[in-house]
Amino acid sequence: MKRLNAVLLLVAVLFSLSICASANDRLVVDDANLLSSDEAAGLQARCEKLSEDYNLDFVIVTCDSLDGKTATAYADDYFDYNGYGQGSDHSGVLLLVSMEQRDWAVSTTGSKTEPLSKKTIDSLMNSVLPKLSSGAYAKAFDTYLDNLEHELDDSPNLFISLIIGLVVAGIVVGIMAYNMNTARPQSNANRYLDGKMQLHQNQDFFLYSHTSRTKIERKRSSSSSTHRSSSGRRHGGSSGKF
Repeated sequence: MKRLNAVLLLVAVLFSLSICASANDRLVVDDANLLSSDEAAGLQARCEKLSEDYNLDFVIVTCDSLDGKTATAYADDYFDYNGYGQGSDHSGVLLLVSMEQRDWAVSTTGSKTEPLSKKTIDSLMNSVLPKLSSGAYAKAFDTYLDNLEHELDDSPNLFISLIIGLVVAGIVVGIMAYNMNTARPQSNANRYLDGKMQLHQNQDFFLYSHTSRTKIERKRSSSSSTHRSSSGRRHGGSSGKF
């Protein structure tokens, strides 16, 4: 009986782990039939590998109609209600292509997609949209995944480079300050006189004062580019036409 209980516990743990990883393993959903079976299989395999490497779901969805929704709302809802996302914050990114009005949308969710700002997504889509417009859908999706992987790889490296730059700059400034620290405070200017100059009276005159003010521009919160879907989950991303 104890052995049976141990086996059942192990099965339950393995099952719960598989649920936590992702509730949906169909990462390429080609409802608009834009891809051949081989193309869809290749993209599915690639999305699976990327999802495993980055611990967030990479999803590509095509459809014929948005069912009256905006492209952003459709992408957000598709991600939320089809069980995508990894971890407690459901990290993942979904690319939607709708053929009805030739819309596209990228929906991001979770902390692991924070490097993918609206500006970043718009930039990485620049080389994707011409391929979508020309009907080269498989190439467009491959280019999208290439660009997405590049952005996710570069973001931590950029942060590290910034830290290194600040450290180096601090060392240089410290060395310069040390080399210039040769002056010593003096109580008077006698050491700079040749003995011929004599001051009989010293007076200080206060002439005027001037105050300069400069307005400090405050950066707007990045949260303005995020929104909540109908499920109440917070999403980021961007959208447009192709």
